[in-house]
Amino acid sequence: MQLFPEILVVRGVLGEGVAAAANQIRQGTEILISRGATSQAIRAAFPALIHVTIQRTAFDYISALNLAQSVGSPIAAIALPHLVDGLTATARILNLHLRLYPIFKEEEVEPIILRAINEGASVVVGSSSTGIAAARLKVPYVVVQSGEESIIAAMNEAQRIYETMRINRAESSLLHAAVDAADNGIVAIDRMGRIVAYNLMAERIMGVGISDALSKPYSKLWPKFDFKMAIRNDSTPLYLSPDGSSEVAGTARPVKSHEETVGVVVSFQEKGHQHNLASPGKKTTGTGHIARAQFEDIQGSSPAMQRTVALAKRYAQTDSTVFIVGETGTGKELFAQSIHNFSQRAKKSFVAVNCSALPGSLLESELFGYVPGAFTGASSKGKAGLFEQADGGTIFLDEITEIEPHIQTKLLRVLQEKQVMRLGSDAITPFDVRIIAASNEDIPHLLDAGKFRSDLYYRLSVLMLNLPPLRERQEDIPLLCRYFLKLHTPKTALAPSFTPGALRQLCEWPWRGNIREMQNVMIRVATTVSEHLVEKETIRDLLEGTLCLGTDPDFSQGREESIRQALAKAGGKKGKAAATLGMSRTTLWRKMREIEM
Repeated sequence: MQLFPEILVVRGVLGEGVAAAANQIRQGTEILISRGATSQAIRAAFPALIHVTIQRTAFDYISALNLAQSVGSPIAAIALPHLVDGLTATARILNLHLRLYPIFKEEEVEPIILRAINEGASVVVGSSSTGIAAARLKVPYVVVQSGEESIIAAMNEAQRIYETMRINRAESSLLHAAVDAADNGIVAIDRMGRIVAYNLMAERIMGVGISDALSKPYSKLWPKFDFKMAIRNDSTPLYLSPDGSSEVAGTARPVKSHEETVGVVVSFQEKGHQHNLASPGKKTTGTGHIARAQFEDIQGSSPAMQRTVALAKRYAQTDSTVFIVGETGTGKELFAQSIHNFSQRAKKSFVAVNCSALPGSLLESELFGYVPGAFTGASSKGKAGLFEQADGGTIFLDEITEIEPHIQTKLLRVLQEKQVMRLGSDAITPFDVRIIAASNEDIPHLLDAGKFRSDLYYRLSVLMLNLPPLRERQEDIPLLCRYFLKLHTPKTALAPSFTPGALRQLCEWPWRGNIREMQNVMIRVATTVSEHLVEKETIRDLLEGTLCLGTDPDFSQGREESIRQALAKAGGKKGKAAATLGMSRTTLWRKMREIEM
C-alpha cells in the first residue's frame, strides 16, 4: 500500500464485510473498495454509498486454475455464481474439466466442500471464504486472487472519484459564496417544492434563519406562493411577503436541465429597492393546468404494480374514459397524470379537481363555468369552467363519488352530450376532453345505497384501473422506502441505510395510508435520524409516532430518569406520562420493561 498511503486497509472475510463497512462509514469514510461477494453484500446494505469493486481478470483465473491443476485433479469450483462463471469460461479456454458447485450463502461452503471431496475432487478452487473453509477441513485448495494490477486500477478509480467530489465541493462552495454575496434575496426550490438554496440576503429580508428554511417546503416562507405557476412560466413577477402584502417583490424563473424543469429560482428585494427584477412588458402565458408525472416516476417492480402500469399504458393509447379505484395514498393522481402524458393529448391541458374539497355550489360553477351576474359574488367578467379549460386535453375528477346528487345529474348530461352550458347562460359550448375519474370508496356499496348514480358510474367506468395497496405488493416496500428516504434527505448528506431488522419492520407494517403514509414516515427518518444505519427500534418508534422533532437527543442516555419524572408528574398514570414523553402507552410499557422498571 505504499503507492496509496491515504487508503485505509481493513481485513476481514465475507461475513465481516458489512459490519466493517458500517464502522468505516460511521468514521466518515465516503468511498469503499472491495471485491466479490463482500462487494455485493456491501452494495446491498449501503446502496447510496459510493463503492468501487475490484474486478478479477482473465489472468487471475488462469493463475488459479494452473495452480489447482498442479495440485491435483479433478478440480471443484466452489464459489458464488459469478465467480464460478468466470472459472468455467477460463477452464474452457484451457481445455480443463471443472466440477461446478455454485454456492449462494456463506454457511453452505463447508457442506459443499465435503460433498465435492466425497464425489472425487482432489482440490477446490474459489474465493477466500472457500479457502478458509477448506483449510479448516484440511482439504487442498486454491483461492482466486485479484492481481496487483486489478487492485491498483480499483484504487486509482476510487481516487479519481474522490478528486471529482473534491472539485465539485470546491465549486459548490464558490457558488454558495457568490449567491451569498448577491444584493438580492435568492431562494432555489426543487420540483418537489423544497427549499434547497437560501442566501444571506434572503435570511435578512424574510427574517427566517437558514437552518429553518433549508429542506423545508416553500410554504414555510410564502404560504400563498403559486409554485405551479412559477414552475410553468419563463418569468413571473411575484409578491412574496408571508402575509401576502406587497412589501417584498420578486421574480420566479424555472430552471431546466436537459429540457426537464428541475425547480424554480426566486430573486427578490424589499419593495422600493428592487431593480428590474422582471423584464418590462414580459408576458406570462399558460393556463396552469399541467401534468408533471410520467410512468417512469412510478416506483415498484412487483408483478402487481408492473401489471397495473402496463394496463394503464394501454389505456393511455385510447381516448376512453378511465375510472381509477384505489385506497387513499395509492397514487391515483400520479397514474392519472402519467396516463395523460403517455397519450396523444400530452401537449394539451391536464385539469385536476378534487370533488370532495369544494362545496356543491362552488364545484358546479368551477366545473361548468358561469356568465357575469349568474349569482351573488360572481365575477363581472364571468368564468370558463374546467371542462372548457381542459378542451383538447384531460380532466381528472378525483373523489368523484363525493359529488352531490344534483351535480351528478348535470355531469352525466355533460358527459353524454360532450357540451357544457355555463351557469346563467343558455349558450352551449362543445368540448373535446378525455375524462379520468377516481375514488377510494366502496363503489358497489354506494351504488346499492343510491348515493352514486349507476348510469353515471357506467358512463365513467369504460376502462377500470384498480391500484394495488402496499400490502399486496410487499416486495416493493424496501425499494419505495429507500427511494423516499433518498428523496427527502438533504442533498448535502448521505441517505442512511436500513438494517435487515428495520426493513422487516417496514415490510410488516400494515401501511393503511399506503404511499402517502410511507412518504411521511421517510420524511421523519430523514429529519430525525443522524446515524448511517437506521435500526429496527428507531423504525418501530417512528411508525408508532413516538419519535418527534422535539424529543431530547439525550433521551436514550437518561431515559430511565425521564420516564420516572414523567410518571411522577402524571401521578403514576401511564397514559398521561406517555403523552408527556411523546409516545404511545404501548411504547412506554415496552421501554419500562427494557430498563426493568
